[in-house]
Amino acid sequence: MVHEQRRDHACPQCDAAFGHASTLRVHVRTVHEQRKDHACPQCDAAFGLVSDLRRHVRTVHEQRKDHACPHCDAAFGRASSLQVHVRTVHEQRRDHACSQCDAAFGQAGDLSRHVRTVHEQRRDHVCLQCDAAFGHASSLRRHVRVVHKQREEEEEELLLFMRTTIVRS
Repeated sequence: MVHEQRRDHACPQCDAAFGHASTLRVHVRTVHEQRKDHACPQCDAAFGLVSDLRRHVRTVHEQRKDHACPHCDAAFGRASSLQVHVRTVHEQRRDHACSQCDAAFGQAGDLSRHVRTVHEQRRDHVCLQCDAAFGHASSLRRHVRVVHKQREEEEEELLLFMRTTIVRS
């Protein structure tokens, strides 16, 4: 039974299924109830799983990058980030193609951002000082730095505030 990969515990709220009832309970609590019971002692971040909290502390606060690229000097805090790097940079894979133009991307999130900003012309990142709007957070950061001549630490504080107020659709 262990090696059969049976998934007898189906989630009543989505299509997910699990091999153990305890895994289903964790799924419901973290995904559907969006509970984040594990708070970071060093910042305002909170996580549904203690393993996610540990990874956050290791990669963000301790700035550990234990996953080195075998092809270049890049290093990452997560093995999955290294895999994405190798696939998109060194193998130059672009598996996520836009259905509206010829653009293709290495990551699904990049394709989604492309569709939002190019085809839907969404500008979700708004300057709190002058109402200028941008499709990318990096463009807003550059705007704040250049136009408003704001120092980097003030900029980070402003962006943190903005992240908590942006309504994502």
